[in-house]
Amino acid sequence: MPQLWKDPFWSNTKDPHISVASQQFTEHQTRLFKNSINPAYSQVDSENIWGKAMGEVLIEGLSPTAATDQAINRIKEIFSQWKTQN
Repeated sequence: MPQLWKDPFWSNTKDPHISVASQQFTEHQTRLFKNSINPAYSQVDSENIWGKAMGEVLIEGLSPTAATDQAINRIKEIFSQWKTQN
């Protein structure tokens, strides 16, 4: 409903948060979050794959290359599973 953006509330510069937020939504294209496009992204997030990779490096002493390879392999596995389900 584009007419709602014309309400003075959205352009009131006394509260810069509201005016900047409305400017972002009206002047720039919005995009869907990746997890709303493909559920595999949600699974990658919920498994905290990159956080676990950092833990492997920082706590377990695994090399960054090995931890990254493990993370990428797991992500590929997840996307592969979702691809075969759909």
